[in-house]
Parts: sequence; structure tokens; C-alpha cells
Amino acid sequence: MSTERSAEKRVEIGVIGRPHGIRGAVHVFLHNPASEILTEVERVVIAPGKADAATYRVAEVRRTGKSCVLALEGVDDRNRAEALTGARVLVPRSALPSLGEGEYYVEDLMGLEVRSAGELLGTVTGSRAQGGVEVLAVRGEAYDVEVPLVEEYVVAIDLAAARIEVKGTDDLPRSARAARE
Repeated sequence: MSTERSAEKRVEIGVIGRPHGIRGAVHVFLHNPASEILTEVERVVIAPGKADAATYRVAEVRRTGKSCVLALEGVDDRNRAEALTGARVLVPRSALPSLGEGEYYVEDLMGLEVRSAGELLGTVTGSRAQGGVEVLAVRGEAYDVEVPLVEEYVVAIDLAAARIEVKGTDDLPRSARAARE
């Protein structure tokens, strides 16, 4: 384990669940369950809550249903594994595969403006998977809106301009901010 800081951008790929066994292995729930990224990297960064992130060498990875079982060097008992429950698992951006035309990592969409017919709806603040479709959470001034990342709703994504253009918003789920706060 190392606590060195890296200037390279890191991308969250999953979250640590419960320990697996008594030797320090943990279940990892990947944001993309089909991803093989854990088998392709030598090291991962584990970021538990607000504590400093630490880099660990991957000792072993194996698939088990909806999760992966991950063994990390330096995490050799259940108590150390339990301390990592809920921690984010990150990898260097450079470890991710290249994408084709019109493909994006959700991480790249965070903070982008979302507009419809030129009107600012808000900024992308998060995402979630729903029924095999990624849904962006967009925080607006008066209300929040959810935008499924499908052609039916998304007209264009322009990373250089930091903007996503969507079709009419009448069909998008909204939540009034006043009702939440």
C-alpha cells in the first residue's frame, strides 16, 4: 500500500462491498459489471470516505455473480477488509480502453451544461444505471431533471464546448427543488 499522490486523473470504476472470507479479500461492485478492468491493472486506488486514498497492488481478481472478489496486497485479514467497505475503487484514466466515435465515459460528462433548444436546463451532477441505460442527473436552477443517455433524448454531446444538447424536456422526469429542500 502506498499513499503517494498522482497527477494523473483517476476514474471511479466501482465500490467495495462486504469482505469475502477471512483472508482480507473484498467484493467489488463495478459500475460497469461487464468490465474486465480489474484483471487488466496492477494497482488500484482505494478511497474510503474522506480519508486519504491509498494505492494497492492487485493480488488476485475473480468473478462471482454480480461482483468481483478482489485481493489486495497489504489487506490480509477480515478486519482490514471490513475497514474498506463502502470505499471507492479508482484506476488511472490511461488504464481505460479507448472509445469509438460517439462513445463517452460518464465521468467525462460530469459538470457539462445541459441545454434544450438553447435554454440552460442545468449541469450534470451524477448518474445512475437504470434498466441497462445510463441516466444523467442534471441540477437546474428551479428544478432537477433526469436525462437518459439515449438518442430519443440526447441530440449531441460536445466535450470541447462542455455541453450536452437534449430534445424537448416535457417527457423527462423532474423534481422541484423547493419540494426537496
